[in-house]
Amino acid sequence: MNKLILAFLAGTAMISLAGCGSTSGGSDGIDISTTGSTGTGNTASGSDGNYTVAGTIVQVRDGSVEATATAGDFTEDEDGNFTLAFTSGPYAGQSVSFSEGNDTSALGDETATLEAFLGAGDDTSSGALYITVGDYEGLNGNFIAAYSGDAVSDLPQSGTGTYNGEYFGSAANDGVTGLVSGNSQIAVDFTSGAVNGTFSGLTITDDGTAIGTMDDVGFSGSLDKTSGTYTASSMTIGGNAADTDSTLSGALYGEGADSTAGSLAVVDDFDNPTKATVGVFQADKAD
Repeated sequence: MNKLILAFLAGTAMISLAGCGSTSGGSDGIDISTTGSTGTGNTASGSDGNYTVAGTIVQVRDGSVEATATAGDFTEDEDGNFTLAFTSGPYAGQSVSFSEGNDTSALGDETATLEAFLGAGDDTSSGALYITVGDYEGLNGNFIAAYSGDAVSDLPQSGTGTYNGEYFGSAANDGVTGLVSGNSQIAVDFTSGAVNGTFSGLTITDDGTAIGTMDDVGFSGSLDKTSGTYTASSMTIGGNAADTDSTLSGALYGEGADSTAGSLAVVDDFDNPTKATVGVFQADKAD
């Protein structure tokens, strides 16, 4: 992807965790609740490395923090250096800048760390960023999940497409918490508009060392056959139905809808929560 355009997970989420001060243990208490719409406002805008972005910053501090809508301006130069300047939300008037070989940036009095840039090369039309802010433990911290890509063109109206790629974020699974990475596979039926996906092979890590696994996450949803955006209508964790407040939104990008990217926030059961993940995914259409 030559120029990255970003769209954040839309809607409002409340994430609260009890006793998640350790990346490898502690209480199993997790609570993710959401209000508002996941939205589909992730259509690309701008050109030549200058874009307008909008979305949500997820803040998890001292047990409970509500995610807040944000907007900003994104610029990228020919060398791949990029800056995201926030124009609203908790970081309004501030910005983060990253370059090759430098994955940290000052953000107010804290440090923002670019944990993952999925689809970062020139051979894909979409990308996704996962950024942590300040000190964090597992899912206890501040997170920025962002995704988008080149505007979709020649969106198919029939046939099917399978997209294979990556997933990255943070996860908690029966008391084990940390960064998580794995695989994403998205299947789109362009005729009916049905979209289904699975995030599998999810490994939870602490400082790069595997400390556990996250159950597979799945979803079913529907495609807007005009814009190429989609949202989940149902989600699963480990094959079991996730809480209905769990959210996922994404979009198809590029010529012929040759790639996809998105964000999700999913929890197993609000009455007895033990499993959750928040993150981003990016995948390219299989030949």
